[in-house]
Amino acid sequence: MTRCTPASRDDLDFHCTQCGKCCEELWLPLSIAEAITWIRDSNPVAVFCQAIPWPDEPAPDNLPALYKRERSCAAMAGTLPVRVLVSLAAPQGNHCPNLQADKRCAIYPRRPSVCRAYPAEPNPLLQLLPQQRRCPPECWQAGGEPLIREGEYVDAGLRQLLSDVGGRAIIEAAPLQRLCAALEIHVAALANEGFAVHLPDQNALCTALEQCTSPQDSHPQDWTFIAHMPASIEAIRACGAQCIQADSAGDHTLQYIRLAGL
Repeated sequence: MTRCTPASRDDLDFHCTQCGKCCEELWLPLSIAEAITWIRDSNPVAVFCQAIPWPDEPAPDNLPALYKRERSCAAMAGTLPVRVLVSLAAPQGNHCPNLQADKRCAIYPRRPSVCRAYPAEPNPLLQLLPQQRRCPPECWQAGGEPLIREGEYVDAGLRQLLSDVGGRAIIEAAPLQRLCAALEIHVAALANEGFAVHLPDQNALCTALEQCTSPQDSHPQDWTFIAHMPASIEAIRACGAQCIQADSAGDHTLQYIRLAGL
């Protein structure tokens, strides 16, 4: 596993005001085990897919590319070599189904790991920026609990949790590819432009999640891109891969989310 050098961070204090903003109008990332529990609690889970054209291996000092390589699997899109990143997330709608009227979490002792780590930044290559969090300004005023000192998270438990989250993302890359094969999911968005969001039958998804962690033979899939930018669609097709226009997907089991600003 490649060790990524953390970005420099300013010292930060943090105090949670229990405003509940972090539990509203978002997609909640989940591990395989957490997704199974989420579905068993009668809450929906989606499969997010992105693909990166990968004609050549990155240089050893290209940390962002190496970070993505560890969390993806090699595949083909037509004649184009790609790396496919698959993740699981729960749609929250207006708010998380576990957010109570008093803004407390109904499953706090067994809440997902991303919730436990919040507001920390799970990607070690990115700097934690308060303005990118939903927490109000008063959460970040000096005098709160020390969160970061000299570029490191103060709490040893939080540091271990972030390490576990990162390691799990690497370990689960291959099982999630098997999940896609089992569910015949083969459409991915162009990385850095958007996400292909698959909404399969939840019973079938739960069964596939329970089975995907067991090593098994699987045939490589031929992936198809989905994109919204005409220049990207043209470039993808010129490289020998199929690409769907996002506006014409027309399938209730497939949604496309474009990244902000694109």
